Amino acid sequence: MPVFVCDSEATYSVDILAELSGVSSDTILEYHEHGLIRPVAAAALEPLYDDEAIRRLRRLDSLRKIGGMNLAGLGLVARLLDEVEQLRAERRGQP
Repeated sequence: MPVFVCDSEATYSVDILAELSGVSSDTILEYHEHGLIRPVAAAALEPLYDDEAIRRLRRLDSLRKIGGMNLAGLGLVARLLDEVEQLRAERRGQP
C-alpha cells in the first residue's frame, strides 16, 4: 500500500484515490453510490476526495475483506465508527 503525506487541502480524482488507498476504482464508485464515502468537491462532473476519504476507504476495505461484510453492514459499522470518533473528539474537548 502506498504511503502518502497528509495534505489537508489536497483533493484526488477516483483514479488517484484508488492508487493512494489501494482500493479499486470500481469499489470506490460502489462505496460512493451507497453513501459510504463522500466527495469534498466536484470538478467537471468528477467527484474529488480528500485525505479523510483515503483513511475511510482503507478502513472499509479491511472490514469488507477481513470481516466479510456486505454494503449494508459496512454502512452500519461506518456510522458507528463515525459516532465513536465524534464522541472521542467531544471528550478530548472537555476539561
